[in-house]
Amino acid sequence: MNQSYKYGTFQKSIVFGIVTKVGEFKTIGQDHTPHIDFTVKTVEYYKPKNDPNSLKEFTKWHQCRAFGKMAEHVDSHNLELGDLVRVEGPFDYSRATDTCVGCVSKLL
Repeated sequence: MNQSYKYGTFQKSIVFGIVTKVGEFKTIGQDHTPHIDFTVKTVEYYKPKNDPNSLKEFTKWHQCRAFGKMAEHVDSHNLELGDLVRVEGPFDYSRATDTCVGCVSKLL
């Protein structure tokens, strides 16, 4: 598959989950860029093949980071533990943890 794409490619993901950790709103660097970290938990339920009467839970934690205007937007929502949120944007899997950056909406 050696295709050349004229405009490149783009990866975007949407996560609906529960806020489990909210970091401090702070600035970083010489230009004082706003920055905030928070963690979102997603849970998937499934029935194992060997025991169809039970329901198992598979939990993932997504470490999210927002910069600039998006960090200010996240901070204005006053995220608290247990809030249901939608996080939209690209994920960076080059690190040990996934980091999502993009649009954040508080749902409830």
